[in-house]
Amino acid sequence: MSETISTSQADDDERGIKPSHKSRLIYGIDDSPPIHLTLLFGLQQLIVCLGGIYTVPLAVADKICAEFNAELKVQMFSSMLVVVGLSSIVMTSIGIRLPIIQGASPSFLPPVIAFMQLEEWRCPDNFTQALTLEEQTEVSIVRLREVINSSHQVNISASNKTCAIS
Repeated sequence: MSETISTSQADDDERGIKPSHKSRLIYGIDDSPPIHLTLLFGLQQLIVCLGGIYTVPLAVADKICAEFNAELKVQMFSSMLVVVGLSSIVMTSIGIRLPIIQGASPSFLPPVIAFMQLEEWRCPDNFTQALTLEEQTEVSIVRLREVINSSHQVNISASNKTCAIS
């Protein structure tokens, strides 16, 4: 073992590579940063995560004919924040105990986009002019439920095939 280390050090010396200084960690595993830095880092993480959390509801809202329905978008955003918050709390307290944000996965967006491109599910051209806001919301919720049900069926069938293979 010592021969390997001395050989690699000799190789580094021949190439002109200087040995790196020991890395100095600011905080160890059991250390905590001061409260002002903790709050600053938490705010930074929140800003980074909000973009990903809001992207999926925005993309889905456009596909279910709710692009101009602010009330339904707010409900989608609110429910997304509640689910992300609850799942993150569960995962950090009794789950895998890693500080991760559980959010919506954009991996189901391509099937949603493909599904909504079918002729019977496309948004009509005069959708916002022909229907009242309540009727638009009702149609969009039906479309949203169909998207959710179809994504659950895809996930279940994919997991069944995975279980059958393994």
